[in-house]
Amino acid sequence: MKRLSAAGRPIWISTTLLSALSIVFLSFSIAWAASSKPNEPELAARVSATDIDVGVVYPFAEIDGVSVLVNEGEGPIAIERVESRWKGLDVNVDFKPRTLKAGESVRIPISIKKDGRVGRFSDVLLVYAKGHPEPVTKIVARGFVDWIIDPASMTKDAGIVDAAHPLSATLTVKGRPGVDVRLTEVMQESKWIDAEIADGGKSLKLQAKPQMPWGAFDEFLVLETDNPQQRRVGVQVKGEMRGAVVPSTSLIDFGLVRVGIPAEQLVRLVDESGRKLNVGDVRVTGSPANAAIQECVPANSSCKMLKLSLKEDSIGAAPHGMVVIEFPDYSAELPIPFGGAAIGKDTVIHDLAKEVEAAKSKSPSISAALHETVTTSAPIEMPVPDGRGPLLKWEMANESPIYGYEVYRAAAEAGPFERVNEKMIPRLSSDTRIRSIYRWRDTQAKSGQVYWYYIGVVYLDGHKEALNTAQRVTAK
Repeated sequence: MKRLSAAGRPIWISTTLLSALSIVFLSFSIAWAASSKPNEPELAARVSATDIDVGVVYPFAEIDGVSVLVNEGEGPIAIERVESRWKGLDVNVDFKPRTLKAGESVRIPISIKKDGRVGRFSDVLLVYAKGHPEPVTKIVARGFVDWIIDPASMTKDAGIVDAAHPLSATLTVKGRPGVDVRLTEVMQESKWIDAEIADGGKSLKLQAKPQMPWGAFDEFLVLETDNPQQRRVGVQVKGEMRGAVVPSTSLIDFGLVRVGIPAEQLVRLVDESGRKLNVGDVRVTGSPANAAIQECVPANSSCKMLKLSLKEDSIGAAPHGMVVIEFPDYSAELPIPFGGAAIGKDTVIHDLAKEVEAAKSKSPSISAALHETVTTSAPIEMPVPDGRGPLLKWEMANESPIYGYEVYRAAAEAGPFERVNEKMIPRLSSDTRIRSIYRWRDTQAKSGQVYWYYIGVVYLDGHKEALNTAQRVTAK
């Protein structure tokens, strides 16, 4: 990397993402159903809808947008409903059933409440019409959830926790460089985790409640902040509470379940103290299933087997639920979630790893090689920004996992740094074969002042890292 120069000449940060962004070919043993439906629903009529692009928002944002639905067919069509593809989406669609004549359009106001997750999102709404079993079109609300409080600082993975020594931890608030942000109030409490704001809002103390059940836990809290951009932040606390009775698995995974074919799983339950294991009631919620307690083989008084069987007549959708086992000697319960995926009885399964190997063995055609040469010859370049001030320039490749970039500046090498670009700089290309050249000018820099700059990379999943070490420049 070349040393940055003074204003009047470009400041070069010529960098190609290395290990984090290198193209790595992984061989996964993944199976897929050949006869299953494609990811996108097949459109059943000539109806179009405009998508909604909200740009950059923050966690728990309330998004409002309007999609325009157009009947591009030659006859009328009765639109019955608009609903989210994902049932867990908090969305309100202001729409009443109506018939659109040929060429007629209608505006559909949509409000979406985002949760605490960060990164790029694409929320899909499906449009259904009378007489069409499949959606006639879809509406996609796209955007990116940025953060002021680093979500990694508000996540606690406790691993295995001894029930005799309940979870106790402290999380320290880490804000975006240059931003002083504090927690002010617990807005949504956890059923099993007590939370207390400490250090004037700079940390959060967590304490498991004495009655917290055994088994895996994944608790979520919501706190208010004093930052006007990110008013709320989510806190995730996960792990496994390990009691006297230890299951062989904390999650019962049925894998791929064929419709109409019996499926069952066994879980070994062992009292680690060696005491005789007494099992009380066993309850199943969610997908219909039968639970039974059996003896272990070989027999052992401190061991039992849980047999969970899915009911054949109910296997038509992905199994999902919870089995709760009571242990009266300990006045305790052990919840174990279960799940899986449902496929057709006659669905053909292919091995993706074998398909990939077969594709690798084929020689590329001359036309494909020529196309590769042509498409990688010229990079995409940003124009030189107008005005005066230090000009930063950097070059990137393999940008498929990247959303955009941030520019950070400080008056000293040790900082403190703060972001100086008002809006995130979006990536120029997602094509791994094409290089991108970026240019950004610091028009707010004062002549004669020494500054230190670095470029921050923002990934699609919301995490960030520095692209380069801080570079010195004197503004002219």
